Amino acid sequence: YRSQGLLAFWKGNAANLYLQAGTSGLNFVCMDYYKEILQCTSFFQLTGNASTIFKSLVSGGFAGATATTVLYPIQFIRTRLAA
Repeated sequence: YRSQGLLAFWKGNAANLYLQAGTSGLNFVCMDYYKEILQCTSFFQLTGNASTIFKSLVSGGFAGATATTVLYPIQFIRTRLAA
């Protein structure tokens, strides 16, 4: 605080906001996209609640992996700005 002032607490915060907004948006879009893909495949022959839970779990995992892969450069920039 003494050397950089009050703005030092917000250093790198814009990159963090972009990261969080991007992660939420990509998870929202990709999860529905992956659910549609899993719905069309005949590989998963589960029925009832097991099918819904499994498809949500798999599509959520794929959506999270996609968001992490796409937004890794922003997280790298955020880390460099905070240092």
